[in-house]
Amino acid sequence: MVVENKSVHKRLRKRLAYELRESYEDLKFATTRLEHVLDPKYKGKIWFPIDEDGDDPDEPTKPTTLTRLPLEDE
Repeated sequence: MVVENKSVHKRLRKRLAYELRESYEDLKFATTRLEHVLDPKYKGKIWFPIDEDGDDPDEPTKPTTLTRLPLEDE
């Protein structure tokens, strides 16, 4: 999912984490901001995976490329 700005990105990630916790489904999501898609300096490392645990301030999610996104449970 691509969003327009940082504020929407943060809210979307919180909402997705909540929905994943409540759904008990094995779904995979990744989010990014439009500015990252348009800026070549990120070199494809623009996707932030999200899971039911949400974002941890002590262990920030690192961006990755689409080909390196985790597709299976670790």
